[in-house]
Amino acid sequence: MEQRVDLDQPIPVEVTKLIVGLFFTALGLLLAADNLRLLRADDYLQYWPAVAVLIGLIKLADPGRRLVGTTLIVIGASLLAYTAGWVHFTIFNLWPLLLIGIGAAMVARAAGVRVPGTGAQTGRNILAALTTRKINETSRDYSGNGIVAAMGACQLDLSQADIAHSPAIIEAFAFWGGIEIFIPENWEVIGEVFPFMGGFDVRTSVGAKPDRQLIVRGAAIMGGIEVKRRSR
Repeated sequence: MEQRVDLDQPIPVEVTKLIVGLFFTALGLLLAADNLRLLRADDYLQYWPAVAVLIGLIKLADPGRRLVGTTLIVIGASLLAYTAGWVHFTIFNLWPLLLIGIGAAMVARAAGVRVPGTGAQTGRNILAALTTRKINETSRDYSGNGIVAAMGACQLDLSQADIAHSPAIIEAFAFWGGIEIFIPENWEVIGEVFPFMGGFDVRTSVGAKPDRQLIVRGAAIMGGIEVKRRSR
């Protein structure tokens, strides 16, 4: 059987996968050359975080992935500066600043000062810092949420909700914390979460409907994001 290839139509390229593939190819070549004593791989491997920065810049071009892109750029730039010897600390050495900010917000609230964004739920945004939040969403036209879990946990129950205009989008960020999302059986889930020393898990189900589509985007930094099915 003769097959025809239309050369006029461009072949779609997933840039992120292309960059990761080229990185592993270059890594293999460097290690092989190092084993053959042709060069010192350490002289080049110190710049590996530049790959994370490059992927982050690419994701910034997509408005729906700017949270992931910004996270990758910040982490990659910090690690690059450290491995290249430009600085002697990384962003992870500054984690006590998060405690300072949370503590200051708690003191301000105790003193009667209203601090934006520190409540259980502000509009479509949910913050769980050093605590556990449980939110039950029953909207028949659910469009999405922004969730941040910093050294805390958030449980969002969407089992009684519905999506009238697909897709609904959840922007999730977990830092030393966990986010648990319960959805109905017939929802289709698309995961676009970047895990760094963390995890992202989606438990799929047969029979999901494309017209009930939920996109989960964001990052899990030393934390976890999990999407589970729950029957109505």
